[in-house]
Formats: sequence, C-alpha cells, structure tokens
Amino acid sequence: MAAQVSHDVQPPAGAPNGDRQHRESFLVRLPSRSISKTDAANGTSQHPFTPMQNGSATPFGSSNPTTPLYEVIHAHDPTARPSMLERQPTSSVENLVSMEDRQQAIAKLGIHDTSVEAVMPVLPGQEFHLASWLTSGRTLAEPTWAFRTKVPVDEHRLRGAWAVLRRRHPIMRSTLVAVRPDEAFTVVLRQSSGASNYATFSKAKHREGTLEEQVKKELKKIANQPSSLKTPPTRLTLVQGDVQEGDAVLITIHHAACDTRSMGLLVHELTELYQGKPVVSKAPSFRNFVKETLFTHDRDAEEEFWKDSLRDCEETIVKPETDGEGNPLKKNEIVVTGTKTKTSELETAATIAGVTPPTVIYLAFSHILAEKTGAKRPVFGCFHGGRQSLDNVDRIEDLVGPCSTMLPTTIPEDVDVSHELNGSRSELIQSLQSVHEHLNAQVPYEQSRLRDVLRWAEVGESVPFNTYLNILWNTKLRGASQGASPATTPPVDDNQPWERMDLGMRTEYSAAAAIPGPTTVDVLDASSVMRKHNVFVDVGCDLEEVGGGVLEIRLSANEVLLTLPDLEALAHQIDNEVADLTECLLS
Repeated sequence: MAAQVSHDVQPPAGAPNGDRQHRESFLVRLPSRSISKTDAANGTSQHPFTPMQNGSATPFGSSNPTTPLYEVIHAHDPTARPSMLERQPTSSVENLVSMEDRQQAIAKLGIHDTSVEAVMPVLPGQEFHLASWLTSGRTLAEPTWAFRTKVPVDEHRLRGAWAVLRRRHPIMRSTLVAVRPDEAFTVVLRQSSGASNYATFSKAKHREGTLEEQVKKELKKIANQPSSLKTPPTRLTLVQGDVQEGDAVLITIHHAACDTRSMGLLVHELTELYQGKPVVSKAPSFRNFVKETLFTHDRDAEEEFWKDSLRDCEETIVKPETDGEGNPLKKNEIVVTGTKTKTSELETAATIAGVTPPTVIYLAFSHILAEKTGAKRPVFGCFHGGRQSLDNVDRIEDLVGPCSTMLPTTIPEDVDVSHELNGSRSELIQSLQSVHEHLNAQVPYEQSRLRDVLRWAEVGESVPFNTYLNILWNTKLRGASQGASPATTPPVDDNQPWERMDLGMRTEYSAAAAIPGPTTVDVLDASSVMRKHNVFVDVGCDLEEVGGGVLEIRLSANEVLLTLPDLEALAHQIDNEVADLTECLLS
C-alpha cells in the first residue's frame, strides 16, 4: 500500500506572497460579534494543587476573555472579499538569539534565511522532551492521536482546514535545532516559504481489515518513521475505511511542539474549521509566551528557590528488581483501575484537610518511593502544566504550544515519609498542608530550566532520580494511551462526530529498538537531564464510573528496570496508599 501525499494547497492565483490566502477558505473578521470562552469550552487546566472551593479550582480567580471572531468564507463565493490575516507582532525575543546562532540553526536545516519567520530559544519543556526522545532512540515522545469520524471524510475540506490550522499557529510551522550540547532553538518557518509547505498531509487506504485494524497498521508505520526535525514534526494522516465504518484522522505531533492541552485545542479547532464554523480570532502569541517565560523573571530569586527547595534531598533511584538481561529500550506499560477508594471519597478527604486530591496522591507516592528506594527525602520528576506561572500573557489558556514542563520535586523538610503516614489524623493533615504549601511555592518557578535547576542544586554529574509523576486529576487515562486526554476529544456534532479511538497501549506500536538516522538535535546532551532507564507514573481518574469514580494509574518503564508484574505491584501500592490516607482523613 502506497500512501498518497500532497503539499499544502496553494493560494488563489494572483494572491501576493505576503498575503497568502488559502484557496479553500478565508478568515474574515466580524466587527461586532464576540464570544465568551469558559473553562468548559476547551477543558480545564488548573494547577493540580490549587485549593478547591465548591468543587472548582480557583488559583487566580476566573476570567472569561471576550475575543472577536473570524468567519469562514469559501473562495468560490464571487462576493467574498477577505481581509488580510492579522500578523503577530515581532517580539524582541529574537534579539536574544545571536546572529551566529541563528545562522547555525538555519544552516542545519538547509534552508534560506528568507524562509524563516523567527528563531527563538527552546522552552524548558521542549528541551526535556527532546532529551526524552533522544534517550528513547526516537521511539517515544512523538505520539499519534487517532480519531474515528464515523462517516466518510471530505478530503478536500480536511486538507483546507489543516492548512489554515498550520498557518494560524506558528508552532505547527516550527522545528528544532541544537547548535551546542546545552543549547537548542525553535525555528519558525514562514507561512509562504517552500520549507513550510512540505508534505504534512497523507492519505492511506489498506485493502484489507476493519478500520481499527487499518489504523493500527498505520500507527506502527508512523512509529517506525520518526521525524528528523529537518521539517516541523507535525503530520496528519487520513485513513479511509468503508462507507459503513467511516474514516479515521491521525494526528502526529512531537511533544516538544505541542502539549496535551494544546492538542485538545488543535483538534477542537480542526473540527470547527472542517465543519465551516467560525473560529476564534488571532491565536495568542507564542513568541510573547517564550519571551515572558524565559526573560522576565528574577533569576536570583529563582536560583535561591531551587537551592533551598532541593537542599538535603537524597538520590532516589528505582533499581531493577532482578539481574535479568533484556532490550534496554523495550518499554512495558499498564493501566490499572483502582479498587480501594472512590474519587468522591478522596475529594471529601482532601477538603477535610484543606488541600486537593492531587496533594494526597503526591504524599502517598512520596511515601512509596521512600520505601522502595530507602531515601528519607526522596526526589522525583513532576510534570506541570506550565501556564500558571505567567499572568501577563494574553489568553494563555488558549495558547497552542509546548507549555508543559518537568522539574524535580521533593517533600518539605518537616514531613517524614519514612514511616506510615496514617497513624495520626492530625499529623497527616499537618503533613498534607505542609506539602500543599511547598507545591504552591513551586508555581512561580514551573518554567525553570532543568539544566539550571540541577546545577544550582549541586546534585553531581548524574540526574539524582529516575521516577516521574504526572497527576492528571479529572482526566480519564484508559482509552487515552496514544497521548490524548478528555480535552483532546472534539465536541460531538450530529453531522460530523469525531471520537477518540481506544487502541491499547503505546508500547504496542512503538519500536522495540532505537531507530537509526540523523536529526537536527543530535549534538544535544540528553544524559545531563535524564537517565537511560526510567519509571513514569500517571494518575488520573474515571469520574463516570458508577458509585463515585475510581482512580486510574498508568505506569511505564524500561523492561530491564521493571517487568509487567513489577509495574502492576507498584500500581496496587499506589492505590492502597491513597486509600489508607483517605480512610485516615475520613475517620
């Protein structure tokens, strides 16, 4: 089966190069209409440790920004007179990249300077995901989201919607280049450049099998053809099924280009564009986000915080349970549904303690890690949404980009996790409140650079941890293993419903060995920010479960580190520990 590939559709004949317009549709501003966007529109993204009031997280109060709309007008309408697409203002962030670095980055891509819109330093989260990708031999960190359309897709309309989406969001036209072991850059390509108009849309139709079987074949194919980053790591694949089953839309985007929340925004907008519905006005400025993230904070205060926060923490390494040999890159992954406590009970218990459910989960995990590694003050990696530390970026919750971060964390010095935590209700509440304050203190620094943090903490040459915790409260994990979350499921429409496909574990599709081939970030030193063998723990919940909701725990690890039975045992430990703390608080 040979995939049919096409480039972005070309602009209308006669359109000037600086005002490229899509021949499928134009975006025209409606001067007097506006919409009020709520959290529910795109899924909430509050900081997980923010106290809840009446069931709602309110970190900085709530606001519903009012923004102008653009309406889709088809180019074949002879009366259409589209106005120019508004451009994002040039940010001074570009001045912080030297001309020498800019030239090196562009030279690595083999393109002309006129094809480049901007060159910017990578964000902290981007650097971590690049390191993770390189450490895995390019077998992970480049996920594909799969959606079933139920009815046949109009390929012409989907191509047009995809091209408009790429033009609206610079990160969709961006790639990454490393010029030194500790320095990488984001290169944004111009909308009209040939370098930007590479093949991003492919069509595949397998002769045999159900739609699900066809999609699984395509996922394996995509997983074995990772990006080199010579071009933006963003692809859409249309898998055509039969009339009865409909089609599937597969979207592949590198984690260094797009976080999970952004993916939800992109899929929602793609379906809106496909259906010819109005879309939100000019996208929030990614360049402004980079500038505010990297260059507007107090570096001295940041360094002092991390020195103090990680002082006296101990190296915390999960070691192999056995001495067995195996493929060092092969991953095991499981999702376990909790049985020991209901999420409704956990929420009640957290309220009693004056904290949030994620704080209880965090403390429970710290205790398990202390038992497993012998560290009295364990340190581990913790993922953050990355949007709460900035209050001067307009419509930051609507921003499409790699905002999420990963940083080391530990427990406060006055909390002892070396013994059972459920012996005294009052002591447990005190420990939880101390942890809660400790985590809230990290929020202003959630965009710190991991290399800097480890250097400031003087942890030595090796990363002092190999375990990572990602608390995805109110997020269903089962059925979302290709990287999706509830926010990535576009709203159901009676005419064109899209639904996320449950296709099993990510490890069923990822390559079992490193995939050879050069990339534009090969010189990046990944070992200084990540160990070779690691354990990843995601904790979410299925609130739709009858009886009050249940925890969902997803674990993945290198097989040489933890086998499937080891992972299952760890998942049950987490479930039991959370249940014990919940029971103690409710007693």
